Amino acid sequence: MSKINESPNTNSKYEKIISNLPQDDGWKPVGNLYKYQGFWYGPSLLRNVISAQESFTPRPSDIVLCSSPKSGLISMHETGDSITVESLFFLISA
Repeated sequence: MSKINESPNTNSKYEKIISNLPQDDGWKPVGNLYKYQGFWYGPSLLRNVISAQESFTPRPSDIVLCSSPKSGLISMHETGDSITVESLFFLISA
């Protein structure tokens, strides 16, 4: 998996945002948890969430499905297929 190289300014910007969020001791392997937009995140995941929100511009036709590793790739594919097939059926029958 490739890692995006970010400038020190970007990291300090994220640290500033994270430092102002409510936090909790969290689950020990993760460390502190930070509440951001109604959800609790570990610090590294939170940096990725903020980065994705800043750099991703969705289109009206985009469908985003997310899951944790080892949580069922086949069921994710089936979910995606049923969403797109049902959408296609709706457009044809409308």
